Amino acid sequence: MTTGQRISEKRKELGLSQESLGEKLGVSRQSIYKWESDTSLPDVDKLIALSRLFGVPVGWLLGVE
Repeated sequence: MTTGQRISEKRKELGLSQESLGEKLGVSRQSIYKWESDTSLPDVDKLIALSRLFGVPVGWLLGVE
């Protein structure tokens, strides 16, 4: 499973749209789309914010844990 797939899975578990997740993180819906399609990765600060929001370690998001 890729980082983008993990982000998508957790976002859907929380019942969030790409747009609403973007609003929570201060990024555009397009950024969320790029992360989920694995065309780009979130910055470190956004990875930390995602891990807190999703209740998972950053390493899990990156696929190293």
